[in-house]
Amino acid sequence: MTERTTTERTRIQYFRRSDEPTLPFFFWGFLPLLLLAGLFWFGVTHFANEWIEEEVRENTQALLASEGLDWVNVEVDGQEVHLTGQGSASEGERAIGLAEGALGGTWAGNLVSPTVVTGDFSAPAPEPEPVPEEPAVWLDMSAHREGEVLVLEGEVASEDEKAALVAAAEAYVTASQEGELPEGDVPLVRIDDRLTISSERAMEGSHMLALRAVNTIGRCQRGTASVQTGVYSIRCAAHEDVAGEIRDAASAAADPGELGSINVLALEAIASCEAAMHDLLAGRTIEFAVGSAELRASSNGLLDEVAEAAQNCPGTLRVEGHTDDTGQLDANMQLSRDRAASVREALISRGVSADSLVPAGYGPTRPREEGTSAQARARNRRIEFHVVVDDE
Repeated sequence: MTERTTTERTRIQYFRRSDEPTLPFFFWGFLPLLLLAGLFWFGVTHFANEWIEEEVRENTQALLASEGLDWVNVEVDGQEVHLTGQGSASEGERAIGLAEGALGGTWAGNLVSPTVVTGDFSAPAPEPEPVPEEPAVWLDMSAHREGEVLVLEGEVASEDEKAALVAAAEAYVTASQEGELPEGDVPLVRIDDRLTISSERAMEGSHMLALRAVNTIGRCQRGTASVQTGVYSIRCAAHEDVAGEIRDAASAAADPGELGSINVLALEAIASCEAAMHDLLAGRTIEFAVGSAELRASSNGLLDEVAEAAQNCPGTLRVEGHTDDTGQLDANMQLSRDRAASVREALISRGVSADSLVPAGYGPTRPREEGTSAQARARNRRIEFHVVVDDE
């Protein structure tokens, strides 16, 4: 029999307690003091500098504005309020007094702040004297049709207005070239633009009157439409079928502006009048004393016939005096004017309206026949009658 031996082992463990080092109580006691210091710092630097100062500034600014002193600038630095701006001394003192009573933020709420208010005010800049506006003026212009050219002259207010007038005139060039013209008519071919830009302020209505001048003369065969110191006038000749329409358009009320002489004649009536005058004077002469404007009695019968024919002429009849080239030019020019005036007076005495007759003297400058023969000179000494179409 085998004998067994049992061995017992005992394990003994030893434990050692070790505590981490801790701050002494002395340091923990300062933590509340540090927090209080932080709050104090925040109050002094942020709350006071930003919140309270801003509230004081806003309250002061609002109070001053409500009293009509919105021109005062308010600056707040701690407990100092500084006012600046342009105003009189009395207004500055009033602003300081109001600012001293303005409500501002304090530790106890919105109470009167213990602030010091100062002011720095300068005299307001003098109001600039108003520059008187230049008075508006009427701009003068004219549109003249002679043959195939339409001439625009005068002043306009701007480049835009100039372009508008030229465009209106160009429209009549297109219409004239594309339309079927009556026999003998001359088409309108081009625009001669002589308009300039005025340096003066234009009267309201100048442009509208200028457009009227272009739009009326554009339908005429010859003549002139003009605007002078706000007065619109036209003297032109057109075919009978459109003369009435042109006359109506030209006679429409001008507002602003005024209407002057409106004389739109029918080409057919002009031709009839001048043909009648030509036939009366064919082979006959209104005679004067030699070197004088005195009418001879032998011309009385012819003058009676001329006066009767003149009653049927449209518009204004120009009485033209012409001489030969004998003698001095100045003397002949004066003689031709005097003879035209004598004939005009003779026709007025026979019942022709004075307003429908205008004298003109051309001396030897428009000879009917060239040469120095007695026959040529006799033909050049004459009186002629023509209907006035242009402003000649």
